[in-house]
Amino acid sequence: MYYYIITNIMYFWNIKKLKQDLVDQRLSENDIFKYLFASTIINSLVIIPFFDNNIWDVYSGILAAIITIIGTHYVYICNKGQNGRNFLFKYFTIGWVVSIRWTILMVIPLMVIYFVIGDILGFISESTTILDALFLNLLLIPYYWIFGKHIKDIA
Repeated sequence: MYYYIITNIMYFWNIKKLKQDLVDQRLSENDIFKYLFASTIINSLVIIPFFDNNIWDVYSGILAAIITIIGTHYVYICNKGQNGRNFLFKYFTIGWVVSIRWTILMVIPLMVIYFVIGDILGFISESTTILDALFLNLLLIPYYWIFGKHIKDIA
């Protein structure tokens, strides 16, 4: 039974069957989302061990992974979940534009303000602090909210 559940959720090894099912268009939006979601989890968690500056780097990595996982699931829901269409196309195309705009209009200006104020007030450190971890990660929450809004507009 366990084997049946795993093989019906995702292909882990049988690339021939996966390729044939892709050619025959047998994968649903839900099936495709599982690949994106699993990749998101692995990519988010795999970077955590590479933080070695201090404990706030590790906490920041964990928080970023959690927000990314929840945010990706939120965007999928905004696309009507398993009843949605073309999730991956929307995820990568809308996500690209939202990321560029978010970085230029929000992240860069807010980082400049944060570091200027931090330098003036003297709370900027050479290593990551709790304020750094919170500031950088909390920027992800409105990013996924805006990303989801745009996906919902065309779902």
